[in-house]
Amino acid sequence: HFCEHMVFLGSKKYPKEDEFSDKLAFYGGTNNAYTASDQTVYFAEVDDKGFDETFDIFAQFFIEPSFSPKMVDKEVNAVDSEHKKNMA
Repeated sequence: HFCEHMVFLGSKKYPKEDEFSDKLAFYGGTNNAYTASDQTVYFAEVDDKGFDETFDIFAQFFIEPSFSPKMVDKEVNAVDSEHKKNMA
């Protein structure tokens, strides 16, 4: 689940943490992800005009993710918060 969060925060080619979300917003797209006990699923949808550029950003998350050390604490807290909410 932690990795699910971290991959969305940039890659070597696109190091800006909000590059993907900015492009999705620009082209009217959406995305989401979830982690189950046996799989992690990523979803993205974007207008045809923005597909090539946005898909390249998305693909780079899995080719060479940055896993920025400065984001670790924030994402650990986000995952922990989600877990606690789901356990309530």
